[in-house]
Amino acid sequence: MSDVPLPECLPKPEEPKAPAPQQTKTKLFIFQA
Repeated sequence: MSDVPLPECLPKPEEPKAPAPQQTKTKLFIFQA
């Protein structure tokens, strides 16, 4: 029951971090470079 109202708020911030966790590090590396 708690996985219904949260999936809509979590899929957004967790989707880009779970499916592409390496892309976030690559972007950070370019920003710090």
